[in-house]
Amino acid sequence: MSYLRKVLAGCAAALAVMVALPSPAFAINHVDCNRKDIREFLIIRNGLDRHCFANGGTMSVAIYGVDYISPGNNNVAIEYIDDLGGPSRALLIPKWTLWGFDTADGINGPMHMIYKIRII
Repeated sequence: MSYLRKVLAGCAAALAVMVALPSPAFAINHVDCNRKDIREFLIIRNGLDRHCFANGGTMSVAIYGVDYISPGNNNVAIEYIDDLGGPSRALLIPKWTLWGFDTADGINGPMHMIYKIRII
């Protein structure tokens, strides 16, 4: 077998292994908020609407008027704007800790907008 054929065969074998092996999931997914195990997941509430997320990773979002966050069994970092036209801020919420604007220092009413979430 010629050298070129050996190299091509080796590349083909390596490619086949890479395609065949599953890669880990590093993407946040929306999940149904009506699940029985929903307390395990990140829940962001704005008024009566709930937005629920699972799995680790980072996601850009636009969730306005946030008044409640439950990280569930996750450490969660969020980036947000507290007041319209205000500066960007970041917040780390440890797992099993509830966040609400009525109990948070320096937050006057619901957050204007969360624009990025990261489940760690």
